[in-house]
Amino acid sequence: MDFMKKSLLCAARPLVAGLALALLLAGGVGSVYGGGKSQAGGTPRADNTLRVSLNRSVKTLDPLYLDSTAADNVIGQLGDTLVRNNKGRSDFFPDLATDWTISEDGKTYVFNLRKGVLYHPGKFQNGRELAPADVVYCLNRAKGYFSNYLYMLGEVEVTGPYQVTCHLNVPDANFLYNLTSTTNTIFPPEEQEGWGQDFATHFIGTGPYILESHIPDQKSTMVRNEKYWGTKANIERVEYYIISDTAQRVNALRTGEIDVDLNVVGETIQTVKDNSSLTLYQNPAFRVNLIGFNTRAKGPLSDPRVRKALIQATDYDTLAKGVFRYNEGTVQKLPLPNNSWGYDKALEALVPAYNPTAAKALLAEAGYPNGFKVTINYVGTGNAERAVTILQALWKDALNVELVPVTTEQAVYMEILQTGSFELQAGSQGCTSDPATSLGYFFSTDKIGGNYNPWGYSNPAIDAKIALAVAIPDRTKRIQLYHEILEQVVPENVGIFYANEKLTWGVTNRVKNVEQWAAILDVTKGIQGEPGYINLSIAN
Repeated sequence: MDFMKKSLLCAARPLVAGLALALLLAGGVGSVYGGGKSQAGGTPRADNTLRVSLNRSVKTLDPLYLDSTAADNVIGQLGDTLVRNNKGRSDFFPDLATDWTISEDGKTYVFNLRKGVLYHPGKFQNGRELAPADVVYCLNRAKGYFSNYLYMLGEVEVTGPYQVTCHLNVPDANFLYNLTSTTNTIFPPEEQEGWGQDFATHFIGTGPYILESHIPDQKSTMVRNEKYWGTKANIERVEYYIISDTAQRVNALRTGEIDVDLNVVGETIQTVKDNSSLTLYQNPAFRVNLIGFNTRAKGPLSDPRVRKALIQATDYDTLAKGVFRYNEGTVQKLPLPNNSWGYDKALEALVPAYNPTAAKALLAEAGYPNGFKVTINYVGTGNAERAVTILQALWKDALNVELVPVTTEQAVYMEILQTGSFELQAGSQGCTSDPATSLGYFFSTDKIGGNYNPWGYSNPAIDAKIALAVAIPDRTKRIQLYHEILEQVVPENVGIFYANEKLTWGVTNRVKNVEQWAAILDVTKGIQGEPGYINLSIAN
């Protein structure tokens, strides 16, 4: 995705990925998995295989249960959605749908499907043609899942031999964007029903690559789809390796054992910059790094004065620059990406200013003159861990608040966000340039019980404004509404939205035509000569 991802994700260290890492240390990517010999010293490999490192385990390839950008990158090569985003996420390209029309009331979308699109051969079908009934099945299956990207979708129906019509319950400017989520990847229903739970490792799609094998926690391999509906991929094979350790990823990149590191962080950014055989790709990611307060939790955080005091005791510059020490993120203060068209720096004045003295007085007024102890949950290490370490010092010094870190496995982390069984959480949330995907999700009652509104914010008046803001086409009026929403919700102090992350990739110079549009590295997409066409190649 990098779409709004179904988890508030930070760099992770899956325990099971230790096997792959240990094997890598012992003999290199190639010698471990038989994909070619390790090339010490960065000697280029004379093959047509792209090797990519991922920082976390890919547990499943079932679109409904994708839980990370790592998983999105794998399935993004195997399957397609109805539409795709452009680079700035402000417009859409055809994918499985060649064109579409929208009714005047904004509630009916008619999609004309591409003819002659074939599925990869599988156990329960032999590479048949994509049918509109498949789209109906997949979108209906995706409705109501906890991320709830299709919350606005009512009925989906087949209206022609190559046509599907979607009826929305209400007009919603997010609908096309949400269709681009990998959650809405189209697949043959008989494969999902036939495999059952094992579909997680036997995904069948329409994409430019066919899954050869998927070993959770270790490796995913795929081969070129010779019957892809678009322009045939230049690269024959793609292999993804789970390498959770930051230093080991960049070392494998430096030695030529992998070609792409999609998670270059910290001091390894400088390592990539300093290596003439590597290229650093870096662009704003529409990903808000945050500290979330559970307003429903019993204890201090249920008091808005306590939440305000914690914010007053937080120096946003210190926090953002301490987390992103190598310019891989920019400081901000509002609950939407600072490169969103709805962001107004003047409204940062709504956020309580850094004032430790005032914070201490307010905490005493709330009944905690001697501070208190509170836990914070997060996944793994990296950005979240650095944020927690910085806050531990700031809050202890100013308020005598003891912040107790609790590192959590990803599946458990998602569960506590859904159930609200936490006090504070540290992570990040992917959004888009449209405030509907940040403000509209962070403060929507409908999103309680998911990962977008784990703080439990609910206000019928705000819900009404959120609904109105996505239902009108006029951007000027939408901006006005979103600013009104900010003026009301920011003083509620549900969290610290301190930075907008950058996408940071390291790529060997043998890989050509790289496009950094979003968190997914597209190896091949589309038809040559048409908008949105991407086709990487390898120079040996």
